[in-house]
Amino acid sequence: MHHSVTKALYESFPLSEKNDALAGYLYLKYTRHFYYYALKLQGEDVEPPEEEIDEGIAEMLQMFVQNIADSVMSYDTNLYHGKIMKLDDAKKILMLKESVNITPPEQVMPFKLARQLLIENPGSIVAAPCVCRSFMKDPCYPKDKEICLFIGDPQASFMEKQNPMTRKVSQDEALHILETGHDHGFVHTAYFEKSVGERLNALCNCCSCCCGGMKAWNMYEGTIPMLVPSGYVSVIGEDCTGCGECVDACHFSAISLDEENELAILNADKCMGCGICVDVCPAETIILQRDKSKGDPMDIDELQK
Repeated sequence: MHHSVTKALYESFPLSEKNDALAGYLYLKYTRHFYYYALKLQGEDVEPPEEEIDEGIAEMLQMFVQNIADSVMSYDTNLYHGKIMKLDDAKKILMLKESVNITPPEQVMPFKLARQLLIENPGSIVAAPCVCRSFMKDPCYPKDKEICLFIGDPQASFMEKQNPMTRKVSQDEALHILETGHDHGFVHTAYFEKSVGERLNALCNCCSCCCGGMKAWNMYEGTIPMLVPSGYVSVIGEDCTGCGECVDACHFSAISLDEENELAILNADKCMGCGICVDVCPAETIILQRDKSKGDPMDIDELQK
């Protein structure tokens, strides 16, 4: 192995999971090509990346993507999935000062695989433009502007050296990127992946118009277990004016407008507890409330107790 970061990536996998190291290498180095094949498999009309790769690598990436697709239908087999997080909980992940290795309870992460909240050297973070948006013809956010974050080693250091789309950032810079995404009404999603060591890999700022995971979730109306809610649900108060701001802002189509009574109506089954509607409500009448049917939050403070 010519690069120390490649060796560190390989050595991070236990002996029983060394086979995943190749998939992790491919994903972390050829991230744009991975998402190109993933979006294409979803039926998106996307043009291939300008950067050419070896035909053999392309075939391996396609098999890797197909494996994820074949495994997606069950909490027991799913290899790549996300946890919706409210802003404050996402901030706590980015501002960690020490490494953590926590196995969250099933109420937080109901998946059998890729569920470890393992963040080594949490100050090691790389930022990247959103790969999903880079393939959209009319994205909701500039294609070349950093908005997604890869957290912890060895994956962040590997990407810094091996993936030209990434840039090493400080925790304060990462926090600014997260808050920028929040200001744009994006949903904070912590992605876990088996191929990077069964652990948390990325914190993305997602939307329903461009992002592959969220588009698939909405397309199949939440029947495919690839996203889990934050542990909260929105509650619309009596002071609702029926302005419709929350309807437009919701990425999960969980809010509709009763025009006759001029009230916003929440479909609690669809609500993922991201909190975007709370921020856009001019009447300040929407709150997030804990809901056990939505699982438990990924609150690092609570999980470390």
